[in-house]
Amino acid sequence: AGVLGCGEIGRRGHIPGYQAAGVQVVAVCDTNLDRARKVAAEFNVPHAYADYHELIARPDIDIISSVCLPNALHAPATLAAREAGKHALCEKPIAAFVSTIRGENSLVVRLQKAPAAPKIPELIQKSAASGQEVAA
Repeated sequence: AGVLGCGEIGRRGHIPGYQAAGVQVVAVCDTNLDRARKVAAEFNVPHAYADYHELIARPDIDIISSVCLPNALHAPATLAAREAGKHALCEKPIAAFVSTIRGENSLVVRLQKAPAAPKIPELIQKSAASGQEVAA
């Protein structure tokens, strides 16, 4: 997995939550490269980036977890991940306007609380099977 955003939400919730659930976090990204490097070192993540396109381009990453970027970057980063054939989990809101994502045929899993991280594989399977949004 790759994690976009190394602020407090990513650092205190998502990265340790994914690791506790057995998800291998391969890379992190933050617009502040120094912060990304510090978080990568803190959680033994081998790669750190300042540009989310570089992280998304990695062939060893199949899921972009926790698009924890400024709200204006949620849709572009999530859609870039989708275009690259990756699964993506995005912090809310995905976009300020529905028109930004209208017409996108994507699997949607809505997490109500960060502690739902261990349920992510199950939620993805439920949503894929039903074709509907599921929430935790």
